[in-house]
Amino acid sequence: MNLAPCTKLNFVFEKLEEHEINCYKDGKLYSQRQLIVIPPEVDLEEAYNSWFSEHLGEILYYPMPYFGLRIVYRRGIIPPVWLQYITGKTEQGILYRSSYRERMMYVRQSFEHDHTEQGNYFYTAQKQVTECWNTASAEFKRVWGKYHIRWFDANYRKNLKRVQQHNLWSKMVFRAGGILGFYLKEISPENWLWGIEMIGDLIEVCRMKFYGLGVCEREIPIFE
Repeated sequence: MNLAPCTKLNFVFEKLEEHEINCYKDGKLYSQRQLIVIPPEVDLEEAYNSWFSEHLGEILYYPMPYFGLRIVYRRGIIPPVWLQYITGKTEQGILYRSSYRERMMYVRQSFEHDHTEQGNYFYTAQKQVTECWNTASAEFKRVWGKYHIRWFDANYRKNLKRVQQHNLWSKMVFRAGGILGFYLKEISPENWLWGIEMIGDLIEVCRMKFYGLGVCEREIPIFE
């Protein structure tokens, strides 16, 4: 288990109970882990899926964590001229050309996505949430743009990649759905979140700040 860079810890537990491990740096809490010890005969994946389903609403309520930028090292090859226009899929991997570097080609292994039940729920629900965003009124999106800028400036550094308006929309719709117990795979403008008609309703249900939005702006309906 990794609690901090360049550290790895191993623990042995005898009792089947929950434990909490805190890592401090210079007297301040640096990282925290909650451990749940399960019997050896219990399948780990089943135990995790059961715990995740039970705590999904709580997880969606948490604020988005801050992660620093990661350095990405891109690996590629510069092929001869006769090979640079060949792309495709083989049994060993996929070969494709760079979209921003001339004559640079990349190869990666092909793989199968094995979605979990929660993953399938998210992928399907996300399509419906995006469709609702596309149907939202122009006046709502105008006010939402103002709210999005103020929310980002209050929660993120200015030099970080900006979270787009529809990303914030998805985050808050998923959070509201978790709080209300709404089945988001069937969400639509006609089958919308209960009790949420205006932009202010969505912000209140998600328990987020208004960031200076006026009363009239909060009363803008989401759909026409």
